[in-house]
Amino acid sequence: MAVVVARVVRACCGVFPASGKSAVWPVVFAIFAAVFPMCGAAHVQDAGHGGKFGSRAVMDAIWTDAQLRGTEEESKVSSYHQPDLALPDGGCTPLRAQGEGNGVWGNIRSVSLRPDVGKVVALTFDFCELSTKTAGYDGGVIDFLRQRGIPATLFLGGKWMKTHPERAMQLIADPLFEIGNHAWTHGNFALLPVRDATEQVMCTERQYEILRSAVGARLHDGVSHEEFEKIPNGLSLFRLPYGRVADANLDLLRKSGVRIVQWDVVVPEWERISDKFVSEMGIRRGSILLMHATSVPPHTLENLKVIVGFLQKEGYSFATVTELLDMGTPNVHTEGYFRHPGDNVFLDNRYLNYGTAHTPPNGHKPAGSG
Repeated sequence: MAVVVARVVRACCGVFPASGKSAVWPVVFAIFAAVFPMCGAAHVQDAGHGGKFGSRAVMDAIWTDAQLRGTEEESKVSSYHQPDLALPDGGCTPLRAQGEGNGVWGNIRSVSLRPDVGKVVALTFDFCELSTKTAGYDGGVIDFLRQRGIPATLFLGGKWMKTHPERAMQLIADPLFEIGNHAWTHGNFALLPVRDATEQVMCTERQYEILRSAVGARLHDGVSHEEFEKIPNGLSLFRLPYGRVADANLDLLRKSGVRIVQWDVVVPEWERISDKFVSEMGIRRGSILLMHATSVPPHTLENLKVIVGFLQKEGYSFATVTELLDMGTPNVHTEGYFRHPGDNVFLDNRYLNYGTAHTPPNGHKPAGSG
């Protein structure tokens, strides 16, 4: 279990959680180009799945297919000792009014689908970025999903959107993808004071609004306002960094109107998997699968292809999280965790400044961190 948690954390933070009392600074990041040949003809997703969160007309008006494709250069990850404390332009107050609560107290881990619904699961990908790193963009994963017409829910960190504005705008505009909030700099919601937790949520929301407006500003007269309005004006889903949350921040998120989405299946991304492995992962109707798309794990694309191929042979189709929720009843837990309650508590002591900064190799805190 510790190995599973360590690998998930490394996918977001770029390091294995340290053992003992010290934390490990990433001296060298393994950089992988997740660009593989795309095989087979494009497949269109099942009717009713995907295509509800953006506009193809908007995408075609702004970007060519070549501009949408990922590049090897974007897979690179950089880290630095002094935190990047910059916030969105204009501050962190979203322009839209926040919700009055969604009635869900807890973390949605999966969905119990209605009997009339077939075999459907949701693929989700986190785009994590701490204050002491600039994460990559795994274009191979996104290119594969687009080619195969597979919808997915992407949880974008606010700082990641700020450091990758062009890619973030493309994802925001793409009708195949639903966008969720993954906090500004991956703060640990079990540790953050409510004020800081609010900033992590609101700064990400504000950055999304900035980039959505930037998409609109680049449109020409040939694209209607109705097409642009198909892009959601805010983020209704939230994913907890480290899967951790305290009751006060759980209440904050509920009152803000977002739904907290976790997972019931953690996909290995640090080693290759087989069909047999996938058959033993516990995937079932209504499952929510966790992966990453920041180019840190080396085998995300390869394993995604195996999972998609296996599940399609088993008669599964794919939906976004919101679509999955519309098909049944969410399975909600008050505690956030990877596979078993409590399996991520040790992460509270692994990173600085409420989980937003790495610990450098000499153990000294970087300037600007708590």
